[in-house]
Amino acid sequence: MIIVTDPERRIQLPFSRGILTRSITLAGVDVGIAYIIASEVQRELVVRKKRVVSTEEIRELTYRKLLEHGLKKEAERYLFWREFRRKKIPLVVLLGGVTGVGKSTIATELAFRLSIRTIIGTDTVREVMRKIIARELLPDLHASSFLAWRELKANSLIEGFESQVRHVSVGVKAVLDRVQRARA
Repeated sequence: MIIVTDPERRIQLPFSRGILTRSITLAGVDVGIAYIIASEVQRELVVRKKRVVSTEEIRELTYRKLLEHGLKKEAERYLFWREFRRKKIPLVVLLGGVTGVGKSTIATELAFRLSIRTIIGTDTVREVMRKIIARELLPDLHASSFLAWRELKANSLIEGFESQVRHVSVGVKAVLDRVQRARA
């Protein structure tokens, strides 16, 4: 068994090809190739008879293996993502689009690949706002995005949609402000 140490976080964990593979895929490397590289890293550590290895040694070895596979851009991205994650900078990704275009599907895949732990959809924000704000005050907020125009007695679907977006964007901004405060 190979133990990976991280002096900054003061942890020791067993080496995992799966974790390293996931880390390599963040750089845009196909999962199959990433797994091959992670296996090569593990093999080299075994050949070197390394029982304990630092995260920095894993990083350097992985970078070298990426270069050996002719993946120079991906190797640079790998170092970028490793540094980005080390700094623990919050990552906020905003996706927009109409109902049914795959926002949730893309968000779930991105969250997995980028190790984002929380996904908050505007449906959630809208539902919280509906519990707080009375229908009489903002009737369009209490309707579906496509029927908000009826609640406003507006002339077009777009007018109702834009009105609801203005209201929901207040809740979205509050969530983003909270992320900023948590970072400080």
